[in-house]
Parts: sequence; C-alpha cells; structure tokens
Amino acid sequence: YQRRVHGGINFAYSEDDKNEYASLGVLNEKAALETMKLIMGNVFRCMANDNIKYPCLNAIGCGAFKGNFTQIPLLWAKAMKELLYFDFGFECVYICLPSFGDNNYDMFCHEFKDSKLKCTTILTKEKSMIGIAHTLSKRNLQAGILNPSDWEAVRNGHIGMYWDGGHIALEEILAMQTTLLFQHKGINPDLYCNPLRWWPIDLSAILPLTNKKSSST
Repeated sequence: YQRRVHGGINFAYSEDDKNEYASLGVLNEKAALETMKLIMGNVFRCMANDNIKYPCLNAIGCGAFKGNFTQIPLLWAKAMKELLYFDFGFECVYICLPSFGDNNYDMFCHEFKDSKLKCTTILTKEKSMIGIAHTLSKRNLQAGILNPSDWEAVRNGHIGMYWDGGHIALEEILAMQTTLLFQHKGINPDLYCNPLRWWPIDLSAILPLTNKKSSST
C-alpha cells in the first residue's frame, strides 16, 4: 500500500487514519507499530542505498500528528529501535528531539535504554538535526537528514504545514535553511550560506565514543 509505506500516520487530522488505527477512540498499538516500522524501514533502506553512514533523524509523527494519544512517541521510538537491531551499515544514528512543550526526549530515552543495537544511537534534545548533519558533512562524513514533509509538498512544491495549516513547521525550516528537495522552488541563500548564521558544534559531544553495539543517550 504505497501511501502507508511512504507517508506518515496522522492521528490528529486524518479521519481515515483514525478509523484504521484508533477506531472508537481506542488505539490499535500493534497495527500502528507495524506501519511505523514500514515507514522507518523505508527511510533506513533509502539512506543505506545512498551510502549514508550518519542518519540525522527527527521525531516524525510525534508532534501535531500524534493527536491525543500520549503513547505515540513510545511507539515511534520502539519502531526505530526494533529496526536498528538490524545492520543497515550505519556508523551512528542521531535522533534530535527538541522540546516544544512535550516530552518526546524522555520517552525515547526510556525506550532505547540499555538497547544492544548494531550501531551507536545518540538521542539529543539540544542539537539541531540540520546543524549536526552540516557539521558532519564538513568533516567529509556521509550524513543524511530525514525530511518529514508529505508527498504533495514534494510533488507540487507546497511547503508542509504552511500551505495546509497556515503556520511554520519543521518542513519550512528544512526548505528555507537547506537545499533539500525544495531548491527548485527558490530559497534565500542568506539563510543557509551566511556564516554569521552558523556557530561551531563541538564534535566531541556528538561523535560516538562508545562501543558500536551499545546505544548512547
């Protein structure tokens, strides 16, 4: 089912998704988890096929789309963790979990605690996904970013939540501050290329120093 493999799950606004995964207001955690694993498995395979060694991820599905179900971040964390028991050829996976009034970071830490994964996994609530990928790339390391935008935005040039809901979200930040996907629609190069807008990141704080088979938080 193409939409399920490549899209997300919208527990807040999509009646189709709510009917499929939360009939009568009761979340079907097993069904939701299986679809989340399909989605993230596709992300990891795409990155592996592009020889990405340092995926820089965000809390996809854990913001506006989680609706009233507080366990959604735990399910996304579990989906990522169960996939990372397999070897995709990654050196380190970064999951960036800034707080916008939620508690995604602590939930992910709880799920990843003491996990013996195939690669080091670093969870952070203070570092930017874009900033980490940029810093690693400047060191000639193969870093990749997950763009959580939807297929309509990619195909038609509509930019994420701005055209759908009228407010700025992560998709707009990616579009304005990076050359990811939307450069054909025009960007302000000053946002990305002006060195005054960047500050150094201490690599010792983000490069993995632990055993590859353990996860770090």
